[in-house]
Amino acid sequence: MKTVTDVKIMTKHLLACAVSFAVLTVLVPGSSHAAEFTFFGEAIIPTWTNATGWDVSADGSTVVGQATYISSDYSVMLPSAPVKWSSSSGMTIPGGLADAGVAYAVSSDGSVIAGGIGNDAYKWSESTGAVTLESGSVKYATVKGMTSDGSTLVGQVTYENNEKEAVMWDAQGNMTVLGDLSGGDLRGEAIRISDDGSIILGNGAGEAGGTEAVIWKNGVIQSLGDLEGGRNYSEAHDMTPDGSVVVGASSGDGPNGESEAFVWTEENGMIGLGDLFPEGYDYSSATAVSADGSIIAGVTRDNIIRSFLYSEDSGLVFLDELLAESGIDLTGWVLAVCGMSADGTVLTGYAVNLYDTDSGQFAWVANLNASAVPVPGTVWLLGSGLLGIIGIHRHKKQNS
Repeated sequence: MKTVTDVKIMTKHLLACAVSFAVLTVLVPGSSHAAEFTFFGEAIIPTWTNATGWDVSADGSTVVGQATYISSDYSVMLPSAPVKWSSSSGMTIPGGLADAGVAYAVSSDGSVIAGGIGNDAYKWSESTGAVTLESGSVKYATVKGMTSDGSTLVGQVTYENNEKEAVMWDAQGNMTVLGDLSGGDLRGEAIRISDDGSIILGNGAGEAGGTEAVIWKNGVIQSLGDLEGGRNYSEAHDMTPDGSVVVGASSGDGPNGESEAFVWTEENGMIGLGDLFPEGYDYSSATAVSADGSIIAGVTRDNIIRSFLYSEDSGLVFLDELLAESGIDLTGWVLAVCGMSADGTVLTGYAVNLYDTDSGQFAWVANLNASAVPVPGTVWLLGSGLLGIIGIHRHKKQNS
């Protein structure tokens, strides 16, 4: 396989349902600013398209993820390559990462990215290029989170027997196995780490056999439990940089134990967000949280998946409706949020076109910061607290 460095992946036809575009930019009435929505990621063979934006730098400048790449002469074919996107350079495969893999994490300024390539975990920057992280005798290793400065990394290793454990790499690249909950199978993962390194977020296997959201606080593992009436399942997805707020999904008290979005704090425990959603929305998952914990993003479902944003002041807002109020029509597209910037105004994830399901999955980035986006009956306000969430729905966690 040939090596490709800094391969530019250009977007082609993206809206089979309406018009083809790479970036939708719409001026908001009465404002000199614009809301912006961008699709990126494509394959020459459309059915191979598989692009996802997994994380956004805190400053909103850089998105990382994975995408199919096929060179124009077909000499290089990567079903999934680590990619980096910015508005200035578009999407590239960073130098030295032209192999099957993924970028899961990015530093606050976009200068450091990390993930998995081939069977190995890696860390990349412009100055060092791709550096393989020592993982011992394992089958696979990957990075899933990092401190804001990119110095300390967390992730997962998979052994030959397919057992998995959560791990941390320090600034010198030394790996520490974090351990799992007692009594369960080994299938742990670490996905986030606080900036001071004292709190690590992840998921493990509990004694009852289900997945449980966990934190390691100063090296000691603690289950976050699940929602009252649930079925021994919770899964963490994101955490604020200080480790004070966690979001994810847990089995709730619905008739079929459907997943329900939650927010967790040490003071209030796990609180379900299911009461936020209209009747008929029987599933939800919180996938990202702003740095101060005031904005939560995720997905919910009635008959199709829809992405949402929540803040105390604005309440629940569906992302497609928020963008539509700015004139950005995404009719026929299903959006899923995977990551957000520190202030909650730049989002990324993946999308599927319901009118052309054979076209595969596309990555996207939405910038809400450029305009004061009007919402029916209210205004989308940023910078509020968690008090409204706590007052909505007080499902208490069950201690393991």
